[in-house]
Amino acid sequence: MTAREKILAASRDLIDERSFEAATVGSICRQASVSNGSFFHAFSSKEDRVAELFMETLISYRDP
Repeated sequence: MTAREKILAASRDLIDERSFEAATVGSICRQASVSNGSFFHAFSSKEDRVAELFMETLISYRDP
């Protein structure tokens, strides 16, 4: 699994378990076992990551 895939999975899980506010970049990185640098290499911000999560969710509902 790539760092990007780990970040995607960890942020999805943390936002689902806690909330958007509680899913900090630090907590996402710890959950994914990646560095902050890896996070910001893959995404420009937490909001950028959440926008991608939102699009993934829309696509999954559209294409079951």
